[in-house]
Amino acid sequence: MSVGARSLVALVLLASPGCGEATVAEFHVVSGRDDPLADATELVLALEQGETTLVEERFGPTFAALRLGGLPFGEGFRLRLDVLAGSFLVARGHSLVFDVDASGPSRHPDLWVAPVGRFESVTSPPDGPPTALAATEEGALLITEGGTLYRYVHHRTQDGRPELLRVATLPELAGAGFAVHGERLLAVGGDAPVARWVTADGTLGPAMPLSGQRFGATVVSLGDRLVILGGSDLAFGAAGSIARVARVLPDERLAIQREDELPCSLRDVPAVALHLSSPAGAARVVTFCQGSAVATELLSYDPDTGATARLTLPGDRSRAALASVGNGLALVAGGRDEEGRVSDETFVVGVGRARLERLSPGPGRLFRPREGAAALPLRPGLVLVVGGTDARGAVGESELVSFPGDVVLTGSMEPPAARPLATRLEDGAVAVVGAGGVQLWIVPR
Repeated sequence: MSVGARSLVALVLLASPGCGEATVAEFHVVSGRDDPLADATELVLALEQGETTLVEERFGPTFAALRLGGLPFGEGFRLRLDVLAGSFLVARGHSLVFDVDASGPSRHPDLWVAPVGRFESVTSPPDGPPTALAATEEGALLITEGGTLYRYVHHRTQDGRPELLRVATLPELAGAGFAVHGERLLAVGGDAPVARWVTADGTLGPAMPLSGQRFGATVVSLGDRLVILGGSDLAFGAAGSIARVARVLPDERLAIQREDELPCSLRDVPAVALHLSSPAGAARVVTFCQGSAVATELLSYDPDTGATARLTLPGDRSRAALASVGNGLALVAGGRDEEGRVSDETFVVGVGRARLERLSPGPGRLFRPREGAAALPLRPGLVLVVGGTDARGAVGESELVSFPGDVVLTGSMEPPAARPLATRLEDGAVAVVGAGGVQLWIVPR
């Protein structure tokens, strides 16, 4: 096993009280281009179960083996490896979640170790920009603009290195909108005005008719429901104003619960589901109406009643990044200002039961203006903004936006991603996918 240019013997001794000899499980510890152990003074290897650290061992700079012993049997374990330089955490890795019984772990607890707050390029490029990304138990599913389905495998059993595997080409999905629903993808539109589940092996489920939403629909997963907004039956036609709420039945069919006419049109715009603090269980879907160069309306839609609320923001924000920053709070980052320039502004909007309100003061300006960026919530009040474009082209720098708080630069993507998608993987790493491939970012915490 190797970590960068360094070899390690990495073992876990798994033993339940009274069960005789321990089971020895060997696992891989792997990194990418850089050796995160080059300046390490100490390693910390721990076994976690949920948010609890069960066992933790420390190893000095002459470590030749990593070993944990006397561990209990059970479910929902994962390993964590911290790399310290003095008192500073410089790199971290987590395994995927595994169970343990008398025969050992249910799967290899391999670790991907990378510097915290930095991007590590880990795969070759897909055949085009991504249009859908869903985290799975083993990594993620990815669909590109032309309809090619890829399977990203985060920890390979043979050597621990990630791989991007081409599964199938599905040209009928070109132009479709997608929703991430658990570990599954739902495609809306494409070659026909229908909705179809996409399986990990490239099989398409039965077509379910959805007239008027063939191209450019925005789809949001909301618990056991899906909200489908806007779109058009024409590839280059006008944006639509239909909103449909569908419940996912046990047999995976969609049952349309309601259909509403929105007060504005929308197409190919980001959307986010927000949960409200009260009443209990209340939720809203927040998205952008088709904007003008002067102003854009942020739209809130209630999937239970069909009620809407709108808030006018300056400039064209239809390609701004949009994310939840907590219950009833949405972050808008970037887009274009009133003069048509790519913007560095951020806004935080409070979403209530009947109205939207821009909160002040906001987090502050981004370090790099951008549009088309991805925004991924890391925890309440903290969002990673990555990629996008400005007047000079694709933006490599990523930024952490906190509310209440400020904006700080974090790692830079190489190559930069003009239209990225981002998701949180099972081991806690962030996967950002652009036309240049999959890049990983380790959350500093």
